[in-house]
Amino acid sequence: MAHIHPNISISSDSGRLATIFFVDVNDYMHEVDPTDDKKRTYFEIALKAIRNEMNAICCAAEHRQVVGLVFFNCGKTNVDSEAVDHVYLYRLRTEADNVGFLRELNAESVQHLDEWLYEAGERQKLLKETLGGSALCDYSQLLWFLQRTFKHWINAQKKLGIVYTRNAFLKDYDTAALKKASIEATNVTNAGIRLSHFLLGDEEADDVWTDLEVEAVPFHLSTNLGVSLMRRNIAMRALASIPFNLGPNVGFAVKLYHLAMKQTIERGEYLDERTNERLELKTRVVKKEEAEKEPESSQSLFSFPKDATEKPKESQSSEPGPSKVDHTKLKQVKTIGGVQVKLDAAELAKMKRVTDDRGLHIIGFKPASWLKPYHIRASSYMFPDEESINGSSVLYKALFRRCLERNVIALARLRATAAHQIQLVALVPQRRGGEVKSEEGEEPTDVEDLFYEGFHVFDLPYAEEYREVDAKIENEVWSEPKESIVEAAGEFVDKLTTSFTPLNFFNPNLQKHYWAVEAAATRENPDYPEHYDFDQIKPHFKASRRAQDVTKKLHAEFDNA
Repeated sequence: MAHIHPNISISSDSGRLATIFFVDVNDYMHEVDPTDDKKRTYFEIALKAIRNEMNAICCAAEHRQVVGLVFFNCGKTNVDSEAVDHVYLYRLRTEADNVGFLRELNAESVQHLDEWLYEAGERQKLLKETLGGSALCDYSQLLWFLQRTFKHWINAQKKLGIVYTRNAFLKDYDTAALKKASIEATNVTNAGIRLSHFLLGDEEADDVWTDLEVEAVPFHLSTNLGVSLMRRNIAMRALASIPFNLGPNVGFAVKLYHLAMKQTIERGEYLDERTNERLELKTRVVKKEEAEKEPESSQSLFSFPKDATEKPKESQSSEPGPSKVDHTKLKQVKTIGGVQVKLDAAELAKMKRVTDDRGLHIIGFKPASWLKPYHIRASSYMFPDEESINGSSVLYKALFRRCLERNVIALARLRATAAHQIQLVALVPQRRGGEVKSEEGEEPTDVEDLFYEGFHVFDLPYAEEYREVDAKIENEVWSEPKESIVEAAGEFVDKLTTSFTPLNFFNPNLQKHYWAVEAAATRENPDYPEHYDFDQIKPHFKASRRAQDVTKKLHAEFDNA
């Protein structure tokens, strides 16, 4: 058995998200798409798709997400493209960047693409003067350039390459060239880079993409360029790596993942009205009596220069101001058992913790039917951590299979990090669903494919949080409904029942916020449809009309009862 290491490191929720867009500029990309009402070329459609992605990143993503733009199959090659022929690395910002071309996006970056989209002269200037027309690059060298960029230019946790091209790109490649490209594609995958190809104007991907074992899908205008809703792209990062204690000196290590997170409006940031740069906030604790005597001195913490390009400096005034107070010595007054007790921050945090023992501790097991449909928050996913303790996956799988065989759940005490309070949780084993039995003869479950197979961690309420909501009827007997009413009600419920996934419904307030942010940043809003309805949770009146027959039948049954 593996022994639990006492100092398992916590995986911080950090790291950058990097995306590189590759746009093909060969002659076949300048053909007009016959299915497009606006008669745009495939190159324009690719730019529009990238513009939508960049816009969504600016409005809803974190500052840690960076983006790059590369043109390939062009006549010119610039210095930044690592001497790869017919590949042009484009900088979305004009100022010099000694670190790399992957940068955080802003409104200017989106407006830069708007110039190419809505002004034909700027687009032709880009194609002829900057890129030098069309040519043909080596696909294997393009994949090598992708690997080198992520390896030497940025340290990103999530790496994504998106290529906009057509089937004609690899149409004339011989066996040797395809073999070389296949090797580089494998190296890209091994480097942890997800590579996706969008094929414009093609009904299906050619077999050559399958032979290369890369992701390639047709790009449809109605699906990929329709009115899309903005949402944050949350990377799958482990909340923490914690010990899983099965008993004395017996256990393994697991990682916790949040599969669903609540999306909220981002917290605003203070900007300097002159330079539009982020302001650094500093808090100084002073004595109340001194601050009331000298209110002006407490407000002159910084001196602002006349030149707006210079940053404000901390004031060096010789006038004595309110004396600073050591915030570590501050104490809060808490009423405990009717008595007021003074506690500092460390003492208060320690009092809230029952124990300093971090991790997951098994309390016992209960039948699966014992778990009620409580919902305190979204569940977490638990996965073995082989990096911390070797052999964790073996114990994890053994416990998972035994819980499935006996149809039981595990009760445990969880404290994920030092800042978290103790939680009572249920470890529910869930097997991936499917209509066909597996090779081992296991019965399929009702768990959808989008769920991860393994243990899911559900928070349980404490005794004081639970209340009985069942109706209590005194001196009264429930009447038994007639069979016809039950059948009519069943038909009515069937009409109300539909498939559900969280991706089908979005918070209308968030969507209005993102659209407003984009309108304010880009100073124009040419593509907003006036008929667009932000609220997707309004009643579906067409569905209500289709249910009129069963509704009338249900009313008639109640009238005759």
